Amino acid sequence: MEAVRLATLYLTSSLKLDEVLNAILKSSLTLLPDMLDAHVFLYDGKTLTFGAAMWSDGRQGESWAEPRRDGLTYTVAESGEMVLVPDMNQHPLYAKAPSDWKGAIIGAPLRIGSQVVGVMNIAFQEPRSFSESTLRLISLLADQAAIAVKNARMHGVAQEEALTDALTNLPNRRAFDKRLSEEIRRSARYKHAFSLVMMDVDGFKRVNDGYGHNVGDQVLRELSECLRYAVRDTDFLARFGGDEFVLILPETSLRDASLIAKKLVSAVDDCQHRWPDKQCLELNLSVGVAGYPHEAADAEALIELADKAMYGTKGK
Repeated sequence: MEAVRLATLYLTSSLKLDEVLNAILKSSLTLLPDMLDAHVFLYDGKTLTFGAAMWSDGRQGESWAEPRRDGLTYTVAESGEMVLVPDMNQHPLYAKAPSDWKGAIIGAPLRIGSQVVGVMNIAFQEPRSFSESTLRLISLLADQAAIAVKNARMHGVAQEEALTDALTNLPNRRAFDKRLSEEIRRSARYKHAFSLVMMDVDGFKRVNDGYGHNVGDQVLRELSECLRYAVRDTDFLARFGGDEFVLILPETSLRDASLIAKKLVSAVDDCQHRWPDKQCLELNLSVGVAGYPHEAADAEALIELADKAMYGTKGK
C-alpha cells in the first residue's frame, strides 16, 4: 500500500505528459521489481502511439517493437480488458511473433470508465504465473495512470489553445514572444545569428470597411494559409495581431531573410480572393527584416527594428 501511495504521488506531481508517462513506468518498477521492462502506448480510440519505455535498470528509451494489429497491445486497447500471457511461446497472440520473444507479459488498459486512453505492457524475463495480489497492484496503478494521462492531455490541449490564434490557427503573440526568447537564448549559446520578418497586409482596412469583418476574417485565414505554405518547416510563423504577421528564421542571414521576404510578398500577390461583389481588390504585403544579434541586442529592439523597416516599405 505504501508503494501504491508513492505511485499516486508520482503520477499527480506533474501535468506534463512525458513526465506522467515516465512516472507510470517508475511506479511499475517500484511495484514489480522483478519485471524486465515496461512500455506505455497512448490510444485515441483507433490508433496506438508509443509513449514511453523503461527497463529494469531504470534506462529509458524507444519502443523495441511496434504494436501489431493482431497482437497483445491492440487486443487490450480494443477490448478494454487486461490480458495475461504467462508464456509467450505458448500463447496464441504470439503465434506469429519472432522466435526469440520469450518470457511472460501483462497488458493492462489505462481506462476511465469505458474509455481506454492507453495500454501499459509489463514484461518478465521468464514464463511465470500471476498472483491475485500482483494483478490488484497493476489494476490500481493502471487506474491512477489513466487519470493522470487524461489530466495531462487536457492540460496539454489547454496549453496549446492558449498559444494558438483562434482565427488563423497560427501561433499567437504569446507563443511568438516565447519562441523569440528561446531563439535568443539559443543564438547566445551556439553563436548562431537569426532573422526576424515583420509583415503587414496593405489594403486590409478597405476589406473590413467595404465587405465587413466576416469577409475580413476569411481573408486573414486565406492569407495565413498562403504564408504557411511559403515558409520552411524550420521557420516559425505567427499572427502578431490584427493584419500583422511575424516570422522567425533560425540560423538565417539578413541576405537570405530578404530573399525569403520577397517570396512571401509574391505568395500573397498570387493568393486569390473571392470578393462578394466579384470586384478585384488588390492586397499587398509590406515586409521588414532585422537580424539578431548584429542589428539588435534584445527582443524588444529586434521587433522595433523589423517593424520600422516594414513601415519603410509601405507603398513601394
